[in-house]
Amino acid sequence: MSLKSEETSTSSDVFVEIRKPQAEERPRTVTAFMMSIEPKQCSKIVKQLAQVLPLPESLAHLKRVRNPQKMKKQAESLPNNNDESEKKKPKMMLQVLIGHDKSVSLSSFLSFEPTLEEVTVPGRPPKSDAEWKEFNHIWPTTFLPLRSEEHHEKLLALNPDEIEQMTNIMEEQVRSKMQVVVVDPTDGRVISKSKDEYALQRAVGDIDNNPLATPVLLALQGVSRMERQAASKKSKDEFSKGQYLCTGYDLYAPYEPTIFEAMSCLHHRLRRLVYWDGTENPNTVWRNGLSRHYIHSLPGTNHRYRSFQYFPGSTD
Repeated sequence: MSLKSEETSTSSDVFVEIRKPQAEERPRTVTAFMMSIEPKQCSKIVKQLAQVLPLPESLAHLKRVRNPQKMKKQAESLPNNNDESEKKKPKMMLQVLIGHDKSVSLSSFLSFEPTLEEVTVPGRPPKSDAEWKEFNHIWPTTFLPLRSEEHHEKLLALNPDEIEQMTNIMEEQVRSKMQVVVVDPTDGRVISKSKDEYALQRAVGDIDNNPLATPVLLALQGVSRMERQAASKKSKDEFSKGQYLCTGYDLYAPYEPTIFEAMSCLHHRLRRLVYWDGTENPNTVWRNGLSRHYIHSLPGTNHRYRSFQYFPGSTD
């Protein structure tokens, strides 16, 4: 499953982020059970419930108590007459969420046998501020804006400057020259080109029959060559500190990397990988390292990078 990144209004070029499909989404609403209590009982009962019967993880986003204000509305709707018994407002009650199980026993710590009522509650945390307000009409719900999906998507959205830089690199360096390049995104400087590294290696040996001499790996080796040259000017102590070869760099390719190419990019600590699926990868066994196998976002790995597929504008 792919999700579109933010697009600029001045460009029809699109970068679609490659993301691993998420587990099936939890339903918006579910059925649970609650009991009504008097306000003076609330504090004691809620503390006991927290110890004996905490809310399950599936309901942890909900607050335990709701004040329905139903009694107040009923009192306001009573007919206006001289009967003092009818004018007297009923006692206000609070509603306490128990959980999904109606058969749970509460007699061990309650002095009364409660009547559990079925209630519809939000089935998952709200994704946005608007959804939180909507959920609160159903049952009081906790909302953490900085952990919400809405906030996460805003942080991940590509800004117009990023889109412009990515488009220029794809058009000027990749699509027009059919090569893989590694770029420093801080200034758009091209660090390594697969064609340059191929020429250097071919001058000293036969690499045409080397299955590991792919454009992606050659571009990464070009970064290694640059680092080695720079290391010759450093002291032993400075060199020993080092870092991963491509930390903070982006790689651009005219095809989708294979599994082992995508894994190599992971080991090199790339920041992003952007590819145009304009040429067919001849490796039919190990292709689709990103869109099918999601090597860039494997759970359990100590590094991940973002991956985008480039779709050129319709004017091209």
